[in-house]
Amino acid sequence: MRALRAFLAAEAARDQGEDVFRGFHLELLRAIHERKMPVQDGETIKEAASQVPGLDFDRLESDLERPELRERIAGDYRRAVDREGIFGTPTLLFPGGDAVFVKTAIPPAEDAMGMFEAVESMGRNRAYLRELKKPRRPEPAS
Repeated sequence: MRALRAFLAAEAARDQGEDVFRGFHLELLRAIHERKMPVQDGETIKEAASQVPGLDFDRLESDLERPELRERIAGDYRRAVDREGIFGTPTLLFPGGDAVFVKTAIPPAEDAMGMFEAVESMGRNRAYLRELKKPRRPEPAS
């Protein structure tokens, strides 16, 4: 699994407190999706960690080897597949059990909440909707 190291780092950050985890998770997503850093690279994790006040990077790095983190991730995966039918990420799981797999580019900041609300509305209020996929037109030849 290409992203295992990032998952392990996130779980190690969670063990340093919920605020540290949330900050690290956000910075990791920014590093991967905005700065296009490779998810599996240790430098990506280090860069994200450096942005989080209160995160102990030496502890995080040593915690990556703890077997219980792998067990926690495996348990989360099994529950997602077995209970919710989740097949990929990113999947949004809403209260009540409705789930929606979403693949998107980063929306403009002024539309991020509107985008989320539209996806939530389709996922929660239209149980009959099974898949929505927007094809990409080929780039014109130069």
